[in-house]
Amino acid sequence: MGSADARKLCVRCGADVTDQQRHKNRRGEYLCIPCHQATRHSQHSPPASESSRRCVCCGVQVTRQECHKNRYGEHICLTCHRAGRHRSRRRSVQQALKRCFRVVFYVLFAALGMWIAFQVFAKVMGHLQSTE
Repeated sequence: MGSADARKLCVRCGADVTDQQRHKNRRGEYLCIPCHQATRHSQHSPPASESSRRCVCCGVQVTRQECHKNRYGEHICLTCHRAGRHRSRRRSVQQALKRCFRVVFYVLFAALGMWIAFQVFAKVMGHLQSTE
């Protein structure tokens, strides 16, 4: 038996799968075999109709008329869209990282420009003092 700290629990049903066969999903969560198979079958089942879409924010299956397609091609249900969620969490993280890298680039570019200006200024001042 594992210790209390190392217990592995199924995220769907709460069963202790520490000493059993289990599946680990992308988020690092554990699923017992029956729950994993049920999840796989529900994900691979065909949609109710061709016009149904899955919301990238909450995962709810909605009809095409009840969702919004954003500029990234992601479908967002009207409930999430009205709540202010206009892109998936993954896309939001990508946008934030892009902004961070842009700010770091501009700061480094400005620092390099100031260093070059200081070097030129020091050289000019040194040249002026040597000519006096």
